Amino acid sequence: MDRQDRLIYCQRCDHKKFDSNRGVICGLTNDIAKFNITCKDFAGNEKEVLKAIDDEEMRKVQLEELQAYIEADEKISVWSILKIIIAIIGAILGFLSL
Repeated sequence: MDRQDRLIYCQRCDHKKFDSNRGVICGLTNDIAKFNITCKDFAGNEKEVLKAIDDEEMRKVQLEELQAYIEADEKISVWSILKIIIAIIGAILGFLSL
């Protein structure tokens, strides 16, 4: 779990504080979150956090799908351009051989 994932919990916790240098921190420890899966001191709506995590996971999947589509589209575009260049070179060579 990285800091971004932990912030999903922290932003919905009653113990959160804001530090101008570090961002959202725990009001109990005065430090950034370091838990692995869940925070034992979390005070808030657990269902809201779980929904936010599901929403974030869905956004990550959608972003990965979009990136894969863009990469595939770029490959198709490069391949199309390469075919056009080869056709032009073939036409020029055919014209020169006349």
